[in-house]
Amino acid sequence: MAGILRGVVPYVCGGKPTLQGSVTEHQTEQGVWYFLYTPPRPSTSILYHLHGAGEIFAFVRKEVYWTAAALEQAGKSVHIVAPHDVTKFGMWADGKKVRMATSVMNDVMPHAERGLVIEKRCIQGFSMGGFGAALLGLRRPDLFSGIVSWDGALHSWETLTRNRAFIARDQFDNSEAMFDENSPWKAAEACPNKNMPVLILVGSMPATLEYGRRFHKHLEDSGMQQITLVETGLIHSLQPFLAAHGQQATRFLFGD
Repeated sequence: MAGILRGVVPYVCGGKPTLQGSVTEHQTEQGVWYFLYTPPRPSTSILYHLHGAGEIFAFVRKEVYWTAAALEQAGKSVHIVAPHDVTKFGMWADGKKVRMATSVMNDVMPHAERGLVIEKRCIQGFSMGGFGAALLGLRRPDLFSGIVSWDGALHSWETLTRNRAFIARDQFDNSEAMFDENSPWKAAEACPNKNMPVLILVGSMPATLEYGRRFHKHLEDSGMQQITLVETGLIHSLQPFLAAHGQQATRFLFGD
């Protein structure tokens, strides 16, 4: 319980930084809500942010503010789109309960980018969102130019069934084959662009530390060429990760 509270407190108590840009909320034709950060200057770059398990919509807003603050501090003008999985545990995958991968690609993305000219598109995710960011980014390197996983829940089927059996049951129908169709591990093996940049940051939580190390090794074994693993020792909360490594992630995705 103490570990859970340490992760929750920064979300509940952490203030929103002052931004030059604006954050608004929107709903797609299919009913998916998302936050959109519009930078203070015109931009042709966009960053998709995928939230972690169990997060309510208000928590996602704070993650957008923290991410936008890091971008502004780095002098980068980048749109941010952060959709919300109303089931809160869909792993950003196409499963039995919800089809979030398809929703992001075919519903949220066209809606959010309507009227924008986008030349560079990147994706990041925290915890469960790290799983989704790796899945979508490695599956579609034609659309995404870089991936960041913030203390990602980069589950294999073995760790998911052991530690999150209810997700294996509710989202993947206890089917390893269904999971494999939505697995970043399989997406890495099949990724046609082995030069896709992937940054994996892990903290002090034993589970995500193990997942990150194992996934990094799997990326190496799959022939991925531009992969970086950073072990931070931080608690499992996005705010301290961005405070300590937001500039590094910004440079990784969008250059100096």
